[in-house]
Amino acid sequence: MWNGWYTQIPDFKDMYHSAQVAQTAQSKTFMGMALICEVWAFSLLTDTYGDVPYSEAIQARDGILRPKFDRQEDIYQDLFKKLEEANELLKANTNLAADQTVQCNACHVQPPACNVANRALSPSAVCSPTSRARSLPWASIR
Repeated sequence: MWNGWYTQIPDFKDMYHSAQVAQTAQSKTFMGMALICEVWAFSLLTDTYGDVPYSEAIQARDGILRPKFDRQEDIYQDLFKKLEEANELLKANTNLAADQTVQCNACHVQPPACNVANRALSPSAVCSPTSRARSLPWASIR
């Protein structure tokens, strides 16, 4: 579980940032969805292990290879803030087209993992063969 969730969280962060840059009508919806998924993953980690890397997690590209462990209480306080932000983003109540809520044609992965925010920019977009999506736990779902 530890390695599995820490490899999935960057997908949720990428989804959030891609939607933030896209500035489409659906951007706020995708940003809210990404935050909820990120909170869910971190809540599973902290519920299972207690204190875990959080504030410095997922920052290897920035040179943080040994992130500090945050207290579970502090993690949950921030997770609640993220859920409040997600709630505000979802108040836009933007409907998603059917092709934005179905599996990716290239790798048969269910959203949110399969570059969902990129599909918001271009609904015909598909994952590349080198995408992390192939390693996701639900990659075999068709």
